[in-house]
Amino acid sequence: MLRFLYEINDNSLVRKLLQLTRTLLVFLLVCCTYTSQNYARVNQLSDTQIYSESIKIEEIIRGKNFYNQISDSNPNTEFRVFIKTGSKSAYNLLSKVGKQARTFQSYSGMAISISKAKLYEIIFEGGIVGVWENSKFYTTADTNNLLALNSTQEIANFTSMVSAHDLWNEGTYGTNTKVAILDTGIKTDHLALNVTMNTASRILHKWNFLESNDNVEDDNGHGTCLAGIIGANGLYGYDKGVAPNCSFLIGKILDYNGVGTTELLIQGVDWAIENGADIINLSLGSFVKDKESPEIEAIDNAVENGTLVCAAAGNMRGKEEFGYNDLYTILSPGISKKAITVGAVDNNKVLYEHSSAGPVVVNYVGSTGQTLFDSVDLSNTWLKPDVVAPGVKINTTAFENQKTTIVTGTSYSTAVVTGVCSLLKELYPTNHTSTIKASLLSSSADISPEIVTPLGDSVIIPTSAKYQGSGLVNTTKASQYLDNPPAITIWPKQVPYSQEVYLLNELSSFYFSIYVNLPITSLSIRYYAALNPYMNFHNFPIYPSTGQYDILMELSTTEGSIGFRNFPLEIVAGSSSYDLDVSLYISKGKGRILFDCNELDANNFYSMYGNLYNLLDISKKFGFNPAILSKDGVPTSISDYNMSDFEVVSLINFNSSNRINYSLQDKETILNFALGNQNNGGKTLILLPSRSSDILGLNAMLQPFNISYKTLLIANETLDVSSLSNEFFSCYNSIDFLVIPSPLEVVKENDSSSTILDRFVFYDSRSTNNSLIIAGNNVEMFQYSPYLYSSYTSSYHEDFSSLHFADNYRLFENIIAYSAIYEPTITYSLSTPELSLSDQLIVTMNASNNFGILKGWDFFLTVRNPPGSVNSMNIISYDLIDYGNGTYKLFFSPEKYSLSVGDYLLSIRSSFETKTWSIYLLSDYSYGPLIVVISITICVLFFSYARLRRTRKFRR
Repeated sequence: MLRFLYEINDNSLVRKLLQLTRTLLVFLLVCCTYTSQNYARVNQLSDTQIYSESIKIEEIIRGKNFYNQISDSNPNTEFRVFIKTGSKSAYNLLSKVGKQARTFQSYSGMAISISKAKLYEIIFEGGIVGVWENSKFYTTADTNNLLALNSTQEIANFTSMVSAHDLWNEGTYGTNTKVAILDTGIKTDHLALNVTMNTASRILHKWNFLESNDNVEDDNGHGTCLAGIIGANGLYGYDKGVAPNCSFLIGKILDYNGVGTTELLIQGVDWAIENGADIINLSLGSFVKDKESPEIEAIDNAVENGTLVCAAAGNMRGKEEFGYNDLYTILSPGISKKAITVGAVDNNKVLYEHSSAGPVVVNYVGSTGQTLFDSVDLSNTWLKPDVVAPGVKINTTAFENQKTTIVTGTSYSTAVVTGVCSLLKELYPTNHTSTIKASLLSSSADISPEIVTPLGDSVIIPTSAKYQGSGLVNTTKASQYLDNPPAITIWPKQVPYSQEVYLLNELSSFYFSIYVNLPITSLSIRYYAALNPYMNFHNFPIYPSTGQYDILMELSTTEGSIGFRNFPLEIVAGSSSYDLDVSLYISKGKGRILFDCNELDANNFYSMYGNLYNLLDISKKFGFNPAILSKDGVPTSISDYNMSDFEVVSLINFNSSNRINYSLQDKETILNFALGNQNNGGKTLILLPSRSSDILGLNAMLQPFNISYKTLLIANETLDVSSLSNEFFSCYNSIDFLVIPSPLEVVKENDSSSTILDRFVFYDSRSTNNSLIIAGNNVEMFQYSPYLYSSYTSSYHEDFSSLHFADNYRLFENIIAYSAIYEPTITYSLSTPELSLSDQLIVTMNASNNFGILKGWDFFLTVRNPPGSVNSMNIISYDLIDYGNGTYKLFFSPEKYSLSVGDYLLSIRSSFETKTWSIYLLSDYSYGPLIVVISITICVLFFSYARLRRTRKFRR
């Protein structure tokens, strides 16, 4: 338009008006730009201010107990800590205010002594990534050397069990390999240890990190036992170790009690690397307080720089210190992704009953070091152990005189694998550490023991990878793998391993590893296109070099995947492809179940003898969102809960005599829940008492239902289920008998029957008020851990300790099936489908099921680009308000996520379902005023021009 006006007349007045208009337009544009920049600057300052004010010291100081220890201390109390900085200024400040600062080669932080006051000051200055305790580490031997539970356990011929003899026959004995044993030292004059099988001096380097000298004499015995398993020379009447011709680097980092610290461990790792160690043996462990602890970084760096690290899984499975838990018991540094983590088996190739199992979690809370695992965080976890090896009844060198001794524990199975690595390192000295580890993962043999049941049946029980990793190490097959390795190896072979059952739209994240053995042009991952919105992969290498790559997989289950799902992911390496199996069970959420593990007090952390996580999985399978009353060792009264939040309550080990007793208010709450008083609706109560329960108190509470318990003298009974038509036992059509532990019997009034069948379902008035009571047999059914595997993989469960034998989890499945909830009803309301970038969108939900309103559920608001968009975006908002009456509101502010104008898909996800709308975001900046100004200016110019023309015409 301006150009047009210039062309029709070149009059000076018009030119001036045009120049004025142009100046006005430039001024408006500058103002808009300045306003936009100023707005951005204000936002930036605001974010910076928010960041500086939002530093949470409990997130910087890693480990719940360590944070509590520091926060409760005097400001002048001094701590020895590990600190990692994110800025040079913070590092320099630390060096000035701290004492005895020490830096490391394998760890990027520093160890330093500092007071609480100065530590807090530096944290609030900013630049501190994390603060860790200088934790204690202990040997992972087990004092229970002679195990009476299984009479078939004999002295293990460990070298033969891992096929070391095959390589010996080829002349491979670990020659010219350096094995660093970081432990309690060694008996330096032991005839089986001080020279190789060729009588050459084998202790190349030694250092005592406790006393800063070269005296590494073993004052505990643990290190000497390890050395004999790794490489006893076989001379003077002694048996050979796995690598009898290897050389030793002896670093004493544990004292006479077998105790050391993180600082000593990392110093030892640095020293081993400096002295050219090929393999480091770490037969020690500590509770996991943080998955990113300093020793983990040190070990990962050591492996990435060419040193193999073999670490013990730990001996904590089924131990009181870990609440008798079966899973989640891996110790640090065995949690290191790069290390080869080793569990233990006996001479029968049966898993050692205390060999720690995965996956990796933070398993430490409380000042006593005891833990409860039923509410552990399973996000961003990874699978351990990697392999198992002989570790029960191992005959090895002792530090007393020139004797031998018999030992048990994952310490010693780790030493076996260290010896295997020495043999492989001799044969393949230039192979990458990740390729040698991959050879063990690919060649190990699955252990699935054959068990003879009390009924005389022979049953093979599958052993989950959570217990055995890839299986029993096989040296011969590992060497064959290394002769011609594939381009890549994937471990584990199946995901997810962290859980078996998910509720709809439940989020999960876990790692799997890709071992790249050969040069490849590219690496990619392929799967069904329909899965694309629900899977994310982080750290996936496109053009990888040789090494181990740990891929974080994020999985969000979806409505279209209800039931058992199985599909492959395809990893493509150049022209070859490899499958990763994805297998899981997904159910649609319907209601909630509360598990009351009332066995907790200040010093005891029991939770269904470590098997409650199986019950949680079963609950999810039937659509129950589980909650745990006394989770993380913090006792909570059942009367503190609003029972209308739950449809089912399960009482486990009611009022165990040496635990917390139910109050009268608790009992009244339970009765009201089951009877339907106080508008609770008459819901489901599942009882799982034991012989140690308060039977009199339980019977008093059950009086309104005409049900009572009595104690039996027998240890167990056999139930004939071959002809039962009762639905409760319907899953046993293919089984003739069940052996069930029965120290308790449930008696119904006016009922003289005493069959086991009548000890499960006893009160059911759902036809009138939806009420159901199920009296489970007893908690001892779940007591022991060694072979209590899930019913999804096995029909039988073995208990070595008591010979109780029953399919406990399928029984519990049937109990839960009787507590079925109907499909929930949810209504949605969207405040507007169109909003400006600075506005707020509100989605309102109302949820209920056949028992009543639903409270305490999670809803997630997701905004993403529509299919086919060039830019990919997936934003999840958690700004949820639960009003407690079945009403929920989710709030979404576009400017919080710096979104631009355009179309988006907004979804509300829950374990019930997913609801999606199309929304449109409008600009905050209106061009209307600018258009008006331009229009007015053009009008003024036009009328001025017209008037000027008329004036000229008039003058002529």
